Amino acid sequence: MNTLEIIVITYNRAELLGATLDRLAASPFSHYRITVLNNASTDHTQQVVQYKQPLFSNLRLVNNVVNIGGDANILRAVELGTADYLWILADDDTYDFTDVSDVIETIEQGTADLIHVGAHTDVEWTMGGQTATPRELVKKGYPYFRFSSFLPCNLFRREAFLPHIIAGYKNIISLYPHMPFLLNYYTEDKPMYISRRRIVSAGIGQQNYNHTEQYLGWLRTSRLLPKRRDVMTCFRQQFGVDTNVDMALYYTLLCAREKAYRPHWSYVFGSLTFVEKIQFFLLAIARGLTRTGKFLARCGLGIVRGARLTWKFTKRVARYIASQASATVRGIKNIVNNLKDDE
Repeated sequence: MNTLEIIVITYNRAELLGATLDRLAASPFSHYRITVLNNASTDHTQQVVQYKQPLFSNLRLVNNVVNIGGDANILRAVELGTADYLWILADDDTYDFTDVSDVIETIEQGTADLIHVGAHTDVEWTMGGQTATPRELVKKGYPYFRFSSFLPCNLFRREAFLPHIIAGYKNIISLYPHMPFLLNYYTEDKPMYISRRRIVSAGIGQQNYNHTEQYLGWLRTSRLLPKRRDVMTCFRQQFGVDTNVDMALYYTLLCAREKAYRPHWSYVFGSLTFVEKIQFFLLAIARGLTRTGKFLARCGLGIVRGARLTWKFTKRVARYIASQASATVRGIKNIVNNLKDDE
């Protein structure tokens, strides 16, 4: 069947790959085309796929000549796909195929270009079974950006992704090559479907980057959105900060760590009220005693200096106006007195 192709990307995790293939073989997705994209593994990955071959009617193995990196392998999967819909899976996540009939129905009918089918385990799956646009879902509290960052969450129409391949390659440096497509999907605000049940849950596999790199990568990725308020919403969803002030501080601190990347203050203040802005600067100054807070302190002190200069200028203008008014009054009095003397 050419409606859906499932592509499992893998590198040197033969045992996990075997377990994932076993789950797929026992699922309603087993009759769809399934491809294992092997990123030049040096273990017995190829032997595992050959051993599992009898379990499937349409299983193929594609071997990269060299290891092109995990992020580039995601885009390679999109390029190699041939079906209308693609579902790119990792080999270290958890799958529950108990109830997937709604997803299969949506795919077969082609009623949505994007289907969300999973999430991180620390978030409850409470909004399944509905079709809506990303903006509508975000207004209801759905963490669209955070769920989208988890690659296997997204089952998508291949033709909708292809125009964003180049942008995806450019965003590899930010660790989220699939996000340009998903951010554009949010911007265009097209209908998407959320599966009734959580089908895939994020696992914790081997990572080749630290948390700071991940946070900075998400900072750069979120700023691909054209509207500043959307940038802050995207940024905040990923890190789960409690308040707008905390979000602004965190965002500015990350910008400070990225030496060649300066924050645009309209991004920071776009979602802050007047009171929250005051809280932000007070906290920035208070945290100036720490090394990581010096940047924030300079920002806060700069505003304070600006306010002082404005106040001084206002007082000078007021004094000048008062002196001119006083001189005018004296002049009028002199004219009146002269008129009286002439009488």
